[in-house]
This record gives sequence, structure tokens and C-alpha cells, in this order.
Amino acid sequence: MLSTMLTVEEITTTVKGMDGFSSPGPDGFSGNFFHHCWEVVSGDVICAVQSFFQSGSVMPHFNSNLLTLIPKKEVTDGLADFRPIALANFVFKIITKILADRLGVIAARIISPNQSAFIKGRNISDPIILTSECMNLLDRDCKGGNIAIKLDISKAFDTLDWDYLLRVLHSFGFCSIFIVWIHNILKSAYVSVLVNGSSCGFFTCSRGVRQGDPLSPLLFCIAEEVLSRGISRLVAKGKLKCIAAPRKVSVPSHVLFADDVMVFMQGNTRGLRALNRFLEVYARNSGQVVNKAKSSVFLGKHARPREVVIQHVLGIREGFLPFTYLGVPIFMGSPKPIFFRAIADKVRCKLAAWKRHQLSQAARLQLISSVIQSVLIYSFQVYAWPRALLLKVQGWTRNFFWTGDPLKKGSTLVSWKMCCSPKECGGLGLKDLTLLNRALLLKKCWEVAFASSPAAVFLKARFLKPSFTPFSYYQRSSIWLGLRKLWPSFSSSLRWLVGNGKNILFWTDNWLGSSISSQCNLNSEFLSIHHEHVSDFIFEGNWVLQESFVSLFPEVAEAILKVPIPIEDLPDEIIWPVSSSGRLLTAEAFLFLSPQGPTLPWGSFIWHLGIQPRKSLAAWKILHERILVDTALQRRGENLCSRCSFCTSAIESLTHLFLDCPFVYDIWQWLFCIFKIPRQHNVSLPLLFSAAFIAQFPVALKILWRMAACNLLWCTWMERNKIRFEGSSFCPLHFKQFFFLSFKDSASTYFSPSSPSQTTNTAFLLLSLSPLRACAHKFIPVVWKPPPIGWIKVNTDGSFNNSNAGFGGVYKDHEGIFLGGFSSRVVVPSAIDAEILAVLEALQVAWVRRWTHIWLETDSALVVLYFKSPHLVPWRLSTQWKNCLYLSGLMTFRISHIFREGNSLADGLAKYGADNEGSVWWRTVPRFLIPSYDYDLCSRPNFRRVGIYP
Repeated sequence: MLSTMLTVEEITTTVKGMDGFSSPGPDGFSGNFFHHCWEVVSGDVICAVQSFFQSGSVMPHFNSNLLTLIPKKEVTDGLADFRPIALANFVFKIITKILADRLGVIAARIISPNQSAFIKGRNISDPIILTSECMNLLDRDCKGGNIAIKLDISKAFDTLDWDYLLRVLHSFGFCSIFIVWIHNILKSAYVSVLVNGSSCGFFTCSRGVRQGDPLSPLLFCIAEEVLSRGISRLVAKGKLKCIAAPRKVSVPSHVLFADDVMVFMQGNTRGLRALNRFLEVYARNSGQVVNKAKSSVFLGKHARPREVVIQHVLGIREGFLPFTYLGVPIFMGSPKPIFFRAIADKVRCKLAAWKRHQLSQAARLQLISSVIQSVLIYSFQVYAWPRALLLKVQGWTRNFFWTGDPLKKGSTLVSWKMCCSPKECGGLGLKDLTLLNRALLLKKCWEVAFASSPAAVFLKARFLKPSFTPFSYYQRSSIWLGLRKLWPSFSSSLRWLVGNGKNILFWTDNWLGSSISSQCNLNSEFLSIHHEHVSDFIFEGNWVLQESFVSLFPEVAEAILKVPIPIEDLPDEIIWPVSSSGRLLTAEAFLFLSPQGPTLPWGSFIWHLGIQPRKSLAAWKILHERILVDTALQRRGENLCSRCSFCTSAIESLTHLFLDCPFVYDIWQWLFCIFKIPRQHNVSLPLLFSAAFIAQFPVALKILWRMAACNLLWCTWMERNKIRFEGSSFCPLHFKQFFFLSFKDSASTYFSPSSPSQTTNTAFLLLSLSPLRACAHKFIPVVWKPPPIGWIKVNTDGSFNNSNAGFGGVYKDHEGIFLGGFSSRVVVPSAIDAEILAVLEALQVAWVRRWTHIWLETDSALVVLYFKSPHLVPWRLSTQWKNCLYLSGLMTFRISHIFREGNSLADGLAKYGADNEGSVWWRTVPRFLIPSYDYDLCSRPNFRRVGIYP
């Protein structure tokens, strides 16, 4: 797998997946250049990449890098305070990214669970949790006492010995070709240091892996696996003992996240000396030396009498709690505000630093949503923060948003609760910090219950019974306290998904949305003698219910009979029913704790990529009726006379200023004219900003109207403020020009320029724009192709339009001859449900008709993905999908994707199914599909417009 030859598709996919905004290397070309010019440069790039995999050699200066020094702290005293980051040429990074992707599949299997960095599927919170829990176990009684050692490896990435790395790869059994590739990549590197933005000559390297290269992190983890396995071997041989722990709880001897290493052991002299000897041998071979000046040892209370001996043997100074590990505080006992003060102060300092830049409110909103919450997220995943401190941090954030100063309270036009609502509900999409903390902990409850990571296994063993019920007695922990508060609501919200039914109690477990006992009001006496499992009511893949039960509880019986049963003998699963996937994700956890309020018609209307955020924010305040016009100031107690700054003939109210003022009203009427909207009277602002108002518009025109409406509100407010605060006089012509230029500026950032002949729409003609997106396009032919001889191709599609949904499919042989088709109306919540049901029907029909060579073709990329990744299928359809996979496994089967332009027959049947009751099997081509059928039969192409680089 690692050394197989490259395909053009693999190279193209890799290029598309790489960050276009990453810093360029010495050649000066960023990823965006290759993305947008791929059709021009792809031939040369593919040849260059394939030449490396064919010959194994790197062209001269192809592996040149610019070295930029990133300061590790605000005040730097020397080179040791900088982190060197290599900026490689984008084309060369394609090679290392391909190798990294291939190696990543293997790395998860060969790198021990103790390492969490850079391995797909592993989480940074795992070493934090294990470290925190082990620190809470340090005071347990044992011989020599318990200790924890925080090791700092000096310049770990930069000092790694190449010969050692290659020996490790060989010991793991990597093939010689791959090892030669790695060797050539390492030795061909040339580096130039960037000083004040200028390159200062090139020099070669003799050791280390470059930070900034996609392959380097995985190579580092593989090299560091020797350290991890070496410590584990010391434990296995009895030379080093893990810290004392409760019965049936396995405590890790160490955890690693890249070069951040924690070792947990008993403090006896024999173990300390064995660890010291091993670290010395490791340093001699790998080049990675422990910096004992920056390392520290933490002592449990029973190890404190031996403090001098432990420090002397290790040569490491004593550390004290709390300390920071991976950016998160580590302490003993329950979380207290003092432990999180450093993180809170970091947030306050960031806000105070931004204050100096005099940022606009829109810029402050962006910084809060993208930066502040990212500072808190790692500690939120682990600890339940004290509520008082959370409210204080949230207060700083709120003050900064409204006043620009985190410590200055100001007038809040809209409540912070509304600001933290989703945009479709009239909010700004910010997260309430208290809810975010609880949501992340709720997600951690799911991981503890069902994940197999070392942290989840540890917490499960220490705090939960086999039935997932928490132990009632107290155990000191910094993490479990937060999870325990949420555990009752978490466990009561779970639901069983029926497999073979052997683990589900028929009467008392929740497998129908609620337990049967609660739906049927069964008494405790009945439940005390009835302990049947669901499997007792299944026979040969069908439900078997007693007639008395069906007659007494017909609705419950009907619900049971609708539950699908898997064909295979599959185990029962526990799911989170609110989530589509059946797994609890952060978004679902947040909605569970804070159900979404009613949506507002204009909530999402004002936010769009083509509308500048400052204009959307102004529209948001206006539509909330919180903008400070004169009448609003009067309601706040201001004693002032009011007069419209434009017409000077009416009181300045929100409705008058933004809608009824003659000068503003003229512009609205002009917009109605160019958008061909009938003249409106007595309309309201919320109506003008609702999707229903422009429901009949084409998509491009809907976007343009949103831009026009938001720009008019913003320009009106800006012009009014100029008159009020800058003393300028009102000029209607200038006002109209100001609006038109602002409107055109917004539109031109999203739509491409065009000549008048390219569009007939008045609005686009006036702006000299095209309804197409502002990027280059091309047209590609889409042709339906028949399957090989002996195969049958079935094309499927789903249709979903508000309350109407349906699916359809058509079977054709190798000559394109129609063999049959189906259409059906269904009640489903989304389009993808209809697509999945179409596939299920297609395979079931094929199985019944004994068609064994089936080629399934669909225009849904998600369906194709579901065949590759079945775990992504919505849980309510997962049993049917498993049956589908089972049936496809009994056939000679393949699946492919086709654009909708080549799937017109299935599309027509799906729409027919949505518009008509019942299910239909078509023996001949339906009359309304004959033109499309003839098109496919003659292999005539339809054309699809795509971007040059989608």
C-alpha cells in the first residue's frame, strides 16, 4: 500500500484537499495558485510527483524550504525561545502529503494508544484526562509513594537522528522502497532562514524533521514509539511499577502528546534508576535529550518523605500543583476559580489588546466567535468550570462586543441571550459559555460510555458499574464531578437500536422512543414477573406478537411491527435518538441542553457571503428594532425633539426612517421596479426581508435582493449619521449614488462581470453583472453509459419538495434497453432519506428478480459515500441499509455516481412518485419519459456547468 504507484486521481484528490492559504515556499506559489490554475499546471505537477515515486530521487532544490522563526512567548531572549517552521514548496508538499495519508492508515495500528498526537481518531483530551486522574491518585498509599514526572525533550523535532529513524522504520517492517523514499526526502532538504522577510542563503540539514511538513509529525510519532514501548516494557518486566489504583482499574504508566511526556510510577529507587538508564540509552540512540532543567516531578503525600532521594536519582526538580499540560490546568480535587484564572486572564488580555485597534463591531463579532471560544474549548471538554468565573468571562466578552472594552459596561441594544441564539432564530450564532461547557461535557459522557480510547476505558472502569450506573460512593476526581451532574439526563435520553434483540428488555428498555411499560401503563407487579427480551418476540426475521397484546394495545403493536429487523445476526446498539447519525455530537449536545427557539423569517436572510458583515449587523439591529433612532432614545429617557434628517417633516421612527421616508421610499420603489415586483403598499421591514417575499425569484435574483435590501438599510443609517454628527447636508442625488455604489460593490464581490448580452434581467443589466458566481466556468458533457454485457444498471433518485417526497429507479441492460422501473410516494423528513429508500428498493427488486450482476448508479454523492462509510447513514435507516449491504454482498455489485443531467429517467420517476399516491412498477417506458429514454439510448450528452476548480 505504501509503495504502490500513484494514480492521477490520487494526486488530484490530494491537491484539492490541501490548504490553499498555506504560506508559499521558496518558489512563491501558494496552494491557491495550483487550485485555480490546475488545468494549466496539472500535467507538469503530476509528472513531477510521479517521477519521485518512480525513481525515488528528489530533483535538485525541489526540497528547498524557508525557515521562519515563530516566538514561543511574548518576550524572547534567544534562539531557544523560537519555534522553527519550514515553508516548503507546494508541489513538494504534495509528495509528503500523499505519503502522510498512506502512512496515517497504518500509523493508528502500530502506534500505541498511549500516544495521542497526529493520529486519526485520537483526541488531545485523552492525555489531559489521564494526567488529571492520575494526579488525583498520587496520594494513594503504596511503597515508595506515587509520583508523576513531566518530561521536557529539548528541541524534540529538530534533534531526531535520521539513522535512528530509519532503523525504527526497518524494525517496524516497512518495505525498503518506502524507507529509501524517506531517506531521500530527509537528506535532500535545503533550508534558508527568513530574516525580516528576506531569505539568507541555503544550507543542508543533518538531523531533525521539519515542523510544517505533512509527513514529519507521523515520522516523529513512529520514532517516539520506541520511548513509549520502552517504558511499557519496563512495567512488563517489573522494573517500574505503575501508581497504586483502585481494584479493576488499569492506570497508564505514561501518556504522550508529541514531545509532551508524562510518566506515572511508584517512587521506589529501583524503578527510578531503571527509568533513568532507559532515558539515557534512548537519548544516545535517538538524539532526543531530556531537558532536566525544564522537567519536573510531582510527589504524592506518601512519596514526600523521599523527596530528596527522588530528586537526586532523577536529577529533576520538584513541581507543584496546579501546572499546565497541553494548555489545560492540572490540579487535585474539584475545579476552583483559581485553577482557571490563567485561561480567563488570557481571554481578558486578548480582548484588551484588540481594544487598541479600534475595531468595528463586525470585526469584534468575528474575533469573539473564532478566537475567544477556541481559547476555552480544550478546558471545556474536560472540566466543569465554576459558574461565577464563566459569567465573568462572558461579561468581558459581552462588554467587548458592545463597547470595544472588556471592562467597560455599555448600553446593550440586544440581550446577550438573543446574541447567543442561532442566526435563523434572530441571533448572532455566538455560544453561551455556560451551555458550551455543559454541551462539551455531555459529549464527553457519550465518549466515556461508548468509546474505546484509554481515557474512556479508565473513567468507565473507575466510576461506572457494568450497567452504566455511577458508583454511589465518593472518589476524588477533577473531571468526573462535571460528568456526574449530567449523567442522569444523558443516560435517560439513550435509546436501543434493535439488532438480534438479545440485550434489550422488551417491556422496560427504551427501544420504541419510550419504554412499552410507560406507553401501556403497566404496573410493577406485571414487570416483576416479566423479563422477556426483544429476541423472544422475533422468529425467523419477523415479529411475533400475542393476539391479546395486539388487541389491547393496537397502536404500540403497530409501532413494533414497523421496526425493521436485520437479516444478519447483529448485536443491539445504543444510540442518541435526537442525532441523525445516532451518535452524540457537540451540535446535538448543545441543542439538547438549549432547545432552539422559534425561527424568524429574516433570521438567516441578512447573512450571506456576498453581504459585508458590517451591513448584515446593521440590518440585524434594525430588524430587532434596537437601532437608536430618535423614538428609541426617547423611550430610554432622552429628552429630545425628533425630526427626520432626510425629509424634516416627520418624527424619526424606525419605520419612517428605513421605509416610509419619501426619499427612502423612492429607492424601495425603484428596487421593486428593477426586480419586477408589483408596487407595494403598507409593507413592513420583516416582510421585505423574508424568503416568502421573494419565493418566486430564481436563486441568483434572491441573493441579489438580499444584498440590495441590506445595503439600503446600511446606507440609510450611515447617511443619517453623517447628517447628525458631521453636519453635512442631505442631497437626495448623493444618497442614491451612495446606495447604488454600495450595492454594486457587494454584488460584484459575488457575481461575475458580464456584457449586456449575457443576461436579460434588469437588475443584473443595471449592475453589468452576470447571474453566475464570480469565478471561471466551463461546460462538461454528461452521458449515460450502458453497463458491460451480462450486467444490469439501475439508476435511482429521490425527490423531496416540502411535504411531497418520492423515489424512483430504472433498470436497463448492456444495450440500454428498458427492463423495468419503479416509483413510490413516501413520507420522509429529508431528500437523503428518499435517496436511500430508492437504493433499498432497487436492490430488493433486483434480489427478488434474481438479477445477480447489478451496477447501481445515483446522482447522490452521499449515497455513494454511505456505501464506503456505512456508519454515516442516519440511524433510523441503518437497519435497512445493513440489509441493503447484506443483499449487495450476495450479488456481483458495483456503485458509481453520475451528475443529475445524466440521471433524467430516474429523476422523472422520483418526481412522479412524489406527485402521485402509491407505488408503481413500470413494465414499459412511461410516455412522459420517452424523450429522455431516447436521449440515453443514443448516448447523446447533456451539458453541466462547473467551475474550473470546484
